[in-house]
Amino acid sequence: MAILPLQLARVSNLLRANLGTSNINRTQQQLLEVQNQLSTGERLNLPSDDPGDSAIVQQLQKLLEQRKAEEDARRKAAAELRAKVDALKPGQATAVGGAAMKLAMEAAAKQAAAEAARKAAAAQSDIGM
Repeated sequence: MAILPLQLARVSNLLRANLGTSNINRTQQQLLEVQNQLSTGERLNLPSDDPGDSAIVQQLQKLLEQRKAEEDARRKAAAELRAKVDALKPGQATAVGGAAMKLAMEAAAKQAAAEAARKAAAAQSDIGM
């Protein structure tokens, strides 16, 4: 007659059922998270999904809002400049308008370079996630 250790021979049905239930619940939770990601198309639905990446996303959103405000201010200034240039006499408009337009074009080129650098940083950040 074989003698089996007690701890190996006795696994209650309740313990087996509880382990199976907890495995099913864990799998359902993981499935729900993946379904949320697929349905929204976003990896981060809540800041608690990944706090580190959420902080980066919030910083980038704040930076984008600042850039949008700067762009809006530039467009408003350009519209005012065009109105003032149009109000000048024809001889004055060419000299003053040309210099102002040159300055505006230089500022726009600098902004475009900064925007390209920001996009490259954002792309690099996306690759790191």
